[in-house]
Amino acid sequence: MKRINLGYGLNHIVDLDMLSDDSVIVDAGANVGEFVKKIRHCCNAMVYAIEPSARNCKIIRDRKFDNIEIIEQALGSSARKDVTFTEYSGELKGDGCHRYHQWSNTIGKHKDRFVNDPTVKIMEYKVPTVSLKALISKYGWTSIDYLKMDVEGAEYEIFDDLEYSDAKIIRQISVEVHDDEKNQALLGKLQILGFNTQVIPGNKIYAWRK
Repeated sequence: MKRINLGYGLNHIVDLDMLSDDSVIVDAGANVGEFVKKIRHCCNAMVYAIEPSARNCKIIRDRKFDNIEIIEQALGSSARKDVTFTEYSGELKGDGCHRYHQWSNTIGKHKDRFVNDPTVKIMEYKVPTVSLKALISKYGWTSIDYLKMDVEGAEYEIFDDLEYSDAKIIRQISVEVHDDEKNQALLGKLQILGFNTQVIPGNKIYAWRK
């Protein structure tokens, strides 16, 4: 077992002993690719980056990572065909990204905070959704060696939709959580699906199979 924390701005736990260059990694909520950049220091595994923001997907493409497939959709439940994506753009920072872009999401969070702020542009547009079940079927995955999830509150719906037949191929998960009232139920669901769980300071849950 070789667990590390991917560090500031991510705070996701990963067991490197479960990864190799032949692994499948699913990055749900890829944003501008900082997770991909970090994981590339550990292995050159294939990363499937799921990201609903067209702007963020362009930034990831421009970074020209090796062994990556960008899925320009929102991860969601199998019952949804699309979602309304709310995208925030504040001032342009030195790294070429707009402030608050990392808070863009599919459930309308933060909108009230910025609606009267003239420095923040808010855009809303429809984005198609895709479920884990559909992705497993499409790509023929027999193992997901690492699932990183940072989907700004949509994680509860995604895990509610997840069945054991699909979850059994996932070896480890790191998920950012956003609702204290729902976290206990999420931990229970992960345990029902056969995972060991650990709450990580900084609003993360790490889950793994022995």
